[in-house]
Amino acid sequence: MASKFECPRCGSGIKPGDYQCDRCGEILRKIEKKAPPRQAAQVDEPSSTRPHADINVDEQRRLDLLQKERDLQIKERQLAEKESRLKDMMESLEKDAQHLDDSIALVENQKAVLQEKQESILEREELLLDLMQRVEAGLAEIAGYIEASKKGAMNEDDLGAVLELKRRFTSTYEPERRRVKKGIIDFDVQDLSRVIELEAMLRAAEEKANKYRLQLEEKTELTSEESVSVIPDEKLMEEISSQLDEQIGKGCADTQIGLPIQTRMDKMDSILGGGIPTGHVILVTGPPGSMKSTLAYSLVYNASIAQSTNSLYISLEQSSGSLLRQMERLNMPAHRIGDKMMVVDMVGLRKTMADEQGDWRSILLRYVKNIYSEWRFKFFVLDSLGAFKSITSHEYSREDLHELFEWFKELGITVFLIAEAGAGDAAEIMQEAYLSDGVIEMRMKEFGDSRVQRWMRVVKMRGMNIDTRFYAMLHNGDHFIFTLPMVETNRGP
Repeated sequence: MASKFECPRCGSGIKPGDYQCDRCGEILRKIEKKAPPRQAAQVDEPSSTRPHADINVDEQRRLDLLQKERDLQIKERQLAEKESRLKDMMESLEKDAQHLDDSIALVENQKAVLQEKQESILEREELLLDLMQRVEAGLAEIAGYIEASKKGAMNEDDLGAVLELKRRFTSTYEPERRRVKKGIIDFDVQDLSRVIELEAMLRAAEEKANKYRLQLEEKTELTSEESVSVIPDEKLMEEISSQLDEQIGKGCADTQIGLPIQTRMDKMDSILGGGIPTGHVILVTGPPGSMKSTLAYSLVYNASIAQSTNSLYISLEQSSGSLLRQMERLNMPAHRIGDKMMVVDMVGLRKTMADEQGDWRSILLRYVKNIYSEWRFKFFVLDSLGAFKSITSHEYSREDLHELFEWFKELGITVFLIAEAGAGDAAEIMQEAYLSDGVIEMRMKEFGDSRVQRWMRVVKMRGMNIDTRFYAMLHNGDHFIFTLPMVETNRGP
């Protein structure tokens, strides 16, 4: 009998638990199929048995999603607000454009009215001419009577005729002449003020439209939409302005201070109330580095080009070559203005006036007068008033300054006097400002983050409706830019 540890077929040894012989393959015992283990029902573990890390991850994800949802809601509100502001701005721009069209139509109507009044004046001139002819006929009759009286041939009837002619002359000619003259004067005064008012309205509307255009472009850049611009037609505005200037100029040749000359500089004309007043003595004052000379040169440079008038610039501190190179770098080349501007320095002045006798004050004033008699310039810049005082070796009292300023005014030109403003100069500057017709003040404004801005304001300008607020002034290499500072300026810098 085979051992239980031997194969019953071949007798090969087997191990306990073997169900088949390794040698002959005899099946030693049956394999019982075991039922698959019964899966226990899955029971949700209480939340207290979950890992703490899983709880933190899920909670963090939920908070992140909530935060993103809140951010999206904020951005949606911001976009909706920007869209609303953009719509409001577009509506305002359309209203301004309509207002500008109405102003242009009003100007056209006013032009028609002016034309009618001009025709009326021509009719009055014809009436006046007819009246003069009748008066001349009466005067001829009177002359005949006078000749007759000299010959002793005048009787009582002739004397009565002479008295009747005198009565007719007194009762007819003089009242008619006064009436026609009054009508012409009233036309000039009333319509001149109306035309100036219309021109100011047009310029204000143009500036407001350009301001809205810039704001609209900035807003549309933020929302990636196409920018919209409504700009008055430049040629139309120039045509209207030229026609208005022609109307304004009639009958005003005898005014002491002429109409302002436009500088064509950004905002500067509106700040000055229309432009540079002719016949004014204007003081440009400020500390070193505040671009006083550049501003004065730019004002005269642009006005000379716009009006095709001559200008004289005398530099007592900087050579003419250095000044011209500096201005050329600021997009004011000498070739653009041609022979309309003359720049003279001390070297050129000494060469020209080498044979002159007297002190530098009289020499310089004679030089200016000689140039004016030959060249008839309309703008004059003296850079600077302090250097002029120092080289003349003359103690300038208030009476002396008054005499100097009156000398400039007698020439009938617009004068810019550049004055350095520093510590201890307040009394002199106040004296010069009091005597000047206009004062342009420059300042260097320092901020807490070490930034420095140049500020400018027009303190006074006689006869002009000026803007006396401070403006931040920047030259971008091409032209000056004037903007209201983004700080509180009521208390001054």
